[in-house]
Amino acid sequence: MRKRPILVIDDEFHVTRALAFLLEENHFGCIAQNSAENLHEILEKNMPKVVVLDINMPKMDGFEVCQSIRADNKYDDVVIIILSGRSQKEDMDKAFQSGANEYFVKPFSPLALRDKILSIYGEA
Repeated sequence: MRKRPILVIDDEFHVTRALAFLLEENHFGCIAQNSAENLHEILEKNMPKVVVLDINMPKMDGFEVCQSIRADNKYDDVVIIILSGRSQKEDMDKAFQSGANEYFVKPFSPLALRDKILSIYGEA
């Protein structure tokens, strides 16, 4: 059985590329996006198990992405991981209130993120 993919959304191209490389090196399918444009089409087509996203993005920020995913109960089992340069408690609280499951502050440990994802897939 094939693992459900991971959706990475970050407006910084180098971040999405680096995360895609990390995930693919660990045998995860990865869909890398630099915006949340067409979010629901991407979710519907790929049914990711994990969404890794930034907060600061144009048009639709990470809080709005979380709320949009959580508004549709067919994505209740999707794990949302925020990966942000914002380290204030208020931002973290808002992320969790918006539906995030995990929060990593940039700069982050790629190995810690990998280990968290492995645990989500039951491989840690």
